[in-house]
Amino acid sequence: MIRTRLTLCTLALVAACQQPAEQPEAHVAPRAETGTAAATPAHSEADAFQVAWGSAAPVTYRAPDAATDDEAMTYSKGTLVPLGGDRFALVSEGQGGEGHVSAGALAIHYLTRTPAGFTRTGAWPNIVDGGTFGAPPEWTIRTDLTPAPALVTKAGGTWQGYSCSWSNVVELTPERPILRTDAIPVAYDDGGAKEDGAEEMEGELTPDMKGRSFSVRYTGDRTETVRYALQGQRYEAMTSPDLLTC
Repeated sequence: MIRTRLTLCTLALVAACQQPAEQPEAHVAPRAETGTAAATPAHSEADAFQVAWGSAAPVTYRAPDAATDDEAMTYSKGTLVPLGGDRFALVSEGQGGEGHVSAGALAIHYLTRTPAGFTRTGAWPNIVDGGTFGAPPEWTIRTDLTPAPALVTKAGGTWQGYSCSWSNVVELTPERPILRTDAIPVAYDDGGAKEDGAEEMEGELTPDMKGRSFSVRYTGDRTETVRYALQGQRYEAMTSPDLLTC
């Protein structure tokens, strides 16, 4: 009798060890299948993209004022940026044409996360453009320049050996994105055009009085600091030094 009980206990322990370990809860909600209960709310970036654009990626967008189909942008991905609480901005990167003079673009959609999933509250396609060969601007989110998060872009290119880049600042205010300033020179290099006497310059956006001003500090063959102050809806340069630019 004792041997029988030990055997049964041993078998029970083996069976318990063979059970799969509990898996962590997935962040991407499963889709509902025919004949099953409704799926839980979907909050992934792919779901946000579909709500923002009304279609899954990729999406081709042609601005109403575009002269030709060559100016259409193809948006293939989006990144969610938290704006506080259940509010988000979806930043989508648009690929333009293949020519050297063709620019890419960024689009911004405002979304609210609800128990049923995302809802769209605003759309600003092609809000920022720039770059060459259709590439969208590089971008980052800064929280030290403006009261609301700021989308800071960088775009440029090389023309006959002269390389330049410029930055824009878009504040993601609760109501809508606002272009606070544009075409800030942030990089210059003429080494591709000159055998001797080549010059370089780099500009870095630095915080100052949040919501009132910020600065751009230049290093290299130009050492300057340009202060940008809020004038109405835009930040304007308070000085005009001799910077290197294309």
